[in-house]
Amino acid sequence: MGLNYSFTLLCERSRIDAVLEALAEHLVPEDRTRVLSALPWRPASETERLAQSGEMAVDARGIHGMPRTSSELSEHCFSLALSVAPEHRGQWPYRLEDGRTGIGCMWTSIHAGRRIAAIQMTAATSDMSRLLEAGSDARSVFLQIASKGGARALLFDREKELVEQLHPSPPSTSLGAGRWVERPDEERHCFVDDWNIDIDGGYGEILRATFDDAN
Repeated sequence: MGLNYSFTLLCERSRIDAVLEALAEHLVPEDRTRVLSALPWRPASETERLAQSGEMAVDARGIHGMPRTSSELSEHCFSLALSVAPEHRGQWPYRLEDGRTGIGCMWTSIHAGRRIAAIQMTAATSDMSRLLEAGSDARSVFLQIASKGGARALLFDREKELVEQLHPSPPSTSLGAGRWVERPDEERHCFVDDWNIDIDGGYGEILRATFDDAN
């Protein structure tokens, strides 16, 4: 199987627009326009919500008003604008005027609970996953997005047993160096008769542990 590394930005539901605006600054121009023209965020449609809790829809994917391309089914395909090390640029010919390189496809989804939202970007290929890990400024870019958008946490999932939490970083670590946390327990936080995770319950545990440790 290939590698599909991902970054996840956790924020309060009310901060989704702010995080998307911060993210848009680091997308290639055509995708930046797509995101900004679709704000304010709303679920793609009532029928495309991921899960229901009683009569309340508590999880949603997609951006309302953003047309999907032929390759986009349930997630959006965005290209990040990154600074890439010279030895890796040959793989990625999309060069922006400011010297950054367009890296895509990053499959992007929004999962929104009552209080917490998770904006996730997943690399489509193994080569892209390796570039996110080393060879580009991806960590720095996502830290900037988290800071400017007011995200509560930033996770980097490299498909290991634990997930690296980059933001907020523990006081004892250098900028960009994270700590390892357990990923949400999908079995414990799934909705009844549904594989979709309860965002507030699952990711809420990570946030509670993070800010309890900081006190």
